[in-house]
Amino acid sequence: PLFSFMLYSDNYIKVLSAINSFLIDISRIFQDMIIFSGDEMKIIELPAGYVTGSSLMPNKVNPDFLEIFQGYAAKSISLMNLLYSGTINKTTGYHRDFQILKDEVIPFMVELKCVLNGFPELFSGIKFNKEASERIIGNSIYATYNSKLNFKNNGNWKESYKMTGDMIRSGKALKPYMPEDVVSYRNFDFIRDKIENNISSMDNSKNRLLKMVNDIISNL
Repeated sequence: PLFSFMLYSDNYIKVLSAINSFLIDISRIFQDMIIFSGDEMKIIELPAGYVTGSSLMPNKVNPDFLEIFQGYAAKSISLMNLLYSGTINKTTGYHRDFQILKDEVIPFMVELKCVLNGFPELFSGIKFNKEASERIIGNSIYATYNSKLNFKNNGNWKESYKMTGDMIRSGKALKPYMPEDVVSYRNFDFIRDKIENNISSMDNSKNRLLKMVNDIISNL
């Protein structure tokens, strides 16, 4: 019986902990979406049913649903603190004040379920602004691809990224590509050869150094 009483609060903590992990991830994604849909970027357009106008600025669109969800994420974290503080240092039996925990957590989960029901229509209704996206990201979107091309030639990732960065800073256009144009590079022979050459150079340097040391010692 005592073990069952302990599970009462433990189950709330385990369930809410899993929910918190999910809510935190989504709240961060929603923050990206708030920024991307704002007047400064306008990369995406949120569905009409998930935004409202402003009473002070009629031309402004507020991402109410996303911001309210972030509020639920914050509330979920506060409920976790309530669960911990309500159970710490308690004896192993059941305590009447656990009812307070239940009265806070259960209604929250019911409300959260209603909020989550709006996710499918939200994500399926997002519109993407191709022109704004291209204008903001510019040619630098191809940086990783061009670094990969450089890496195929020199086998040095650090140098490859530096070369690409120098091109961007100097205003040179990077080679564009489409996702379907990229094929995984599976021939790593050149990397093996590069490593072997480096090892050979190190061995030669080591041998020369040993010879110099031996020559110095022999002349003492």
